[in-house]
Amino acid sequence: MAGTRVSVKASARSNFSYGFITQVDSDERTQLGHTPIVGALAAGVMFGVNSPKPARAFKVRATGRTVSSFVDAGSRTSALAAGWRISKRAKARGKGSGAFSKPVYVLFETGSGVGAVNIKYAWNMPLDTYTAIGTARTGLGIRDIATTDDNFDLVFGGYPKPTKAYKRNADGTTISTFAGSDAELPAGWALVGGEEE
Repeated sequence: MAGTRVSVKASARSNFSYGFITQVDSDERTQLGHTPIVGALAAGVMFGVNSPKPARAFKVRATGRTVSSFVDAGSRTSALAAGWRISKRAKARGKGSGAFSKPVYVLFETGSGVGAVNIKYAWNMPLDTYTAIGTARTGLGIRDIATTDDNFDLVFGGYPKPTKAYKRNADGTTISTFAGSDAELPAGWALVGGEEE
């Protein structure tokens, strides 16, 4: 069974939609607040996201078979009224630093024009890379994750992904990292697949 591509919001505070494939039927998708994905991905839809994750709900059909799927943050009350039960709450990972990494993000614009959505695409950058890039992080659009950043608005993993930028060092090594849609490339940096400055 191929399933149906849909998306939901993990939280009302999330600036992106969590895309996935579900096996539930059309009436159940409506109850769970699933937005169908037809053709190309709409702005703000991400697949394969590690965090945050939407709440998950299950229901026992009249046949006795149990089905489950993700539920949209704005549809939990109506889903419960339709007989669904929440089995897993929505969750987002913390943003603390590790011993050898630094949590950062770039603004990643999906879509274009009026409907464009800027997603905070986050990852744990190795400390040696963080140090090597140095002040060039600003020009690349790389921001440190602050305690005030909402965990449900920081997207770890998934696709589509932001563009990557790279720099060839004098010793022949290359350093690369994600660059934000608002990046103004520092001298010596270039976009992967683009022209070198």
